[in-house]
This record gives sequence, C-alpha cells and structure tokens, in this order.
Amino acid sequence: MKKVKFTNWWDSRKVEQPIESVLAKMDGFNKTRYGKKKVIDENLLNEAAKHAHENGLVYYSIVFENEKPYCFLEVNKGFYRVCFLDELLRKYMSYDFTDNFKEVKADKLFLSSITFWEFEGSTDKMVKITDHIFKPDGSFHMIERDLIANEQIDSEAKNKIDVSSNWENYPEFGKYDSLIRKEREITKV
Repeated sequence: MKKVKFTNWWDSRKVEQPIESVLAKMDGFNKTRYGKKKVIDENLLNEAAKHAHENGLVYYSIVFENEKPYCFLEVNKGFYRVCFLDELLRKYMSYDFTDNFKEVKADKLFLSSITFWEFEGSTDKMVKITDHIFKPDGSFHMIERDLIANEQIDSEAKNKIDVSSNWENYPEFGKYDSLIRKEREITKV
C-alpha cells in the first residue's frame, strides 16, 4: 500500500529533509511564513503543502510503498516532477509533466520527458543518462549521455508515436496514483 508524506527528499543524502528545512524552502519559493509558526510539525507541513497545491505554488511529497520510499514529487505551478527510487534509494527514473500545452488540451498535464539514470553496479557513480522527450504532436527526441566515454548521442524519431497515454488529469491533493504509475503505453503511429 502506498502512503504520501508531504516533505522533501534529500537526494544526495537519501533521506527526508527535516521539516524546518522543507518549510524554509517552501516559504522562500512561495513567499509564505509557515516556518515562523510556533509549532512546527508534520501537521503544519501538510497545511503548507495543501495551501501550495490549492494556489499553484511549490511543494514536495514522498510516496512510500510498504514503508520504503518509492518516489518523490516536486510540484510547481503546472509542473510535476516524479522521481522514482531504486532499492538503493538512487533516483533512477523521472517523469516531467507540464501544462505548457494548454492550447492542445486545456486542464491536462502532458508527460513531456522521461529520464533514466544508470549506475555502476551498486555504487552511486552514474554511467549513463537517457532523456526521452515527447511533444503532443507525437514527435519524439532522445538524448543519450555516456558519462564514462564522455559522449552524447541525439536522435529524433522518423515516425510519430502515439502520445495519447501521456495526458493526465491534474491530481487532487495527495492523490498521485496516475502520475506515479510506471507502466506507460507509448507506440508508433
């Protein structure tokens, strides 16, 4: 079972950030003053995140599955980034959803990129980063960066792909199941 906690993931340390740090970060971005309250606790963090969600401001959440971090989200004014964690708590895949394509589908988010990180064995040393970039018209671009050989390959698909499954409804506060699903159907047209 998945559980959502409104806090930020400290990627380099592989832990949740302290509540005070998360509130300070959100206050800085959102011009709010939650971090100045007398009682700083998880309830206040939830209140700040809900306020941010309702007003299109910055907030963070971590989704746990069976008590282990599964992914974390960064949300900012029509932009949702979902970062998935592997068993060693390394960020190995991310989804970027944006509402920059309102002229195509109003009130929808579009999965505009998927990024994969590959590591050397069980270390944190990254060896490859691959970006898959999608556009609503079915255009597809891929960038592969080999960090060992220091090489980059850019490629563009000759055929359009079906991106109908890239569209998502805006999630309700705390209900991210559709955004955090890993299986995505992407096919050639």
